[in-house]
Parts: sequence; structure tokens; C-alpha cells
Amino acid sequence: MSFIDLSHTLKNDFKSYPGDPEFSLKEIFEEEEFYLSKLECSLHTGTHIDTAMHYIKSGNTVNDIQLDSLIGPCDVLRLKCGLNDDSSTQDNTNLKNILKNMEIKIENLEIPQKGLEKIIILKTRWCDYFDSDDYFHNNPYLSMEFAKFIIENGVETLALDTPSPDKFGNSEIHKILLENDVNIIENLTNTRLLTKNKYNAYFIPLKIESEASFVRAFLSDNEIHTTDNEKIRKSVDKQILYDNLDKIHTTPMGEGRIKRNLDVDTDDVLKYCMEKIKDSNSTAYKKGKNYYVEIDDMSFTINSSSFTIITAHKI
Repeated sequence: MSFIDLSHTLKNDFKSYPGDPEFSLKEIFEEEEFYLSKLECSLHTGTHIDTAMHYIKSGNTVNDIQLDSLIGPCDVLRLKCGLNDDSSTQDNTNLKNILKNMEIKIENLEIPQKGLEKIIILKTRWCDYFDSDDYFHNNPYLSMEFAKFIIENGVETLALDTPSPDKFGNSEIHKILLENDVNIIENLTNTRLLTKNKYNAYFIPLKIESEASFVRAFLSDNEIHTTDNEKIRKSVDKQILYDNLDKIHTTPMGEGRIKRNLDVDTDDVLKYCMEKIKDSNSTAYKKGKNYYVEIDDMSFTINSSSFTIITAHKI
């Protein structure tokens, strides 16, 4: 399997967003047996993800993000009028002037007729001008109509090859997307390499309790069969569930259902369920608003928001 890396390389003198701290990577200790470095910068440097907490004080942080919203099939949305042809920047001298401060509307884009995947990449090729003075100050930006279209179509992650979904100095597009649980990934690079309309996306942030994180962003340009996608999804779902084992609980009503449906006689229903859920032979997957854990001839239904065991039954 081959990959397309869409991540900037972080190094000293890397360009930061105007007003943000400069990126600094310093050696703080060097011995024959080991080496230590110190990093100082904003988490909004380079290829990174914004979460709701960036603009909403009580919003989710990076460690709250469901991994399955960052991994999976993605659509590449391209601008019409030949702006996204894959020739070099030098072959399209008008590209930069057309893109400068361009408001991207739905009619400017090639939209899949069968609906959008949960992850979309907006390919503008503005990343070709990362080293220019215009990159941060005159970027193309999303119209409010397009932002609402993304939300209405159930998109969970929007990845951009620009510094922001907003015009420089504004934030209303950020806010409406984040308020509606759309992750925003900014500063992709190398999007000129994207020649297909669909890829398998991997946007991997740190597990950090913060409003933003660096992201290693890459795509698979090989077709992954549905069975492989299902295996990846189930593996991710089980890991998310395992990361939240301490939150799993049930209710008196749930206990009654579980004892009745599974025909078990125990005073500690939760302990019984947890032993089954944690069994290494169990399988877990998410469907709709619930997780389903299957082990032996039993299935447990767990709400994905509250981690309440709602019920269980024999299969």
C-alpha cells in the first residue's frame, strides 16, 4: 500500500500564523547516550486540527474526538473552471490571482451526486503559495452557504489546504462548523498530488486535552475493499470503547433487562457485563448512536454518548 503525505514538516523557522508564537525546536540536553529537545510554538502551527474548544469555552477538546471521524473514505472536492488541474503552478499563472480572497460557493465546486463521505478534503491548491506573503492574509474561504451544506450533509471532518475556512480576521465559519461538531483540519500540503476523487484518509492528532493538535495527515491511494474497511472500523470502535471503560455503567431498568434477557442470576450485573465486554474474544462496533459488543452468544448495547449499557440479549 502506498500513501500520499499531506503534512508539513515542522522545523525551525517554520512559518506561523500571524500573531502566534514562533516555532522553536531547541536542543536542551545532549549526551553520548541520548538527546533531548524542547518544543515551543502554538498548536495551530503547520498541519493541525481545530476542535470546538477553539471558539467554544465548554467545547470538546482533541482527546474527545472520535477516531472514526478522522479515519475512513473521503471525498476530494475540486474547484470548477480548471483551477485544480494538476500542472505546476508555473503553468497556471492566473491561479494565485483567482484564488486570492475568493469566496468558495457551492456552485464553484464539483459535488458528488451520491452524497458526501463523512470526511472531505477541499482541494484549492492554495498550499502552493505557503511561502508567499499572501498565504495567511488573502486565502480563499468558505461561504456561509457552503458551510451549512457541509453540516447538512453530515460531514464530520473538513480538511483544507488553506490556513482557515474563514477570510483573514473573521471567525464565523469556524464557529458554525465547530458548533455543529465538524472537525477542521488546516494547512494541508501537496494537494496537487490528489488526482482521484476518493481516497482513504488518515488524520492522526495527538491525544491531548487541548483545543488543537498537530496532525499527521496522509491518504491511501490504493483501493481498500469493504471488508478491510469494516475491519479497520471495528478495530477503531473497540479501541474507543476500551478507552472509556471507566465510564461504562447501567441503570436499574437496564439491570432488569440484562438479567431477564440473558437469564443470569447475579447480584452484580455491571461486573458480569464488564467481564464479558473486556474479554479479548469480544468484538465491538458502532452503529448509529450505540456500540454493540458481541461475545459468545450474547450482544450488549451501549450508548455511545453516556456509555450506559442499555440492554443485552442472546444471539
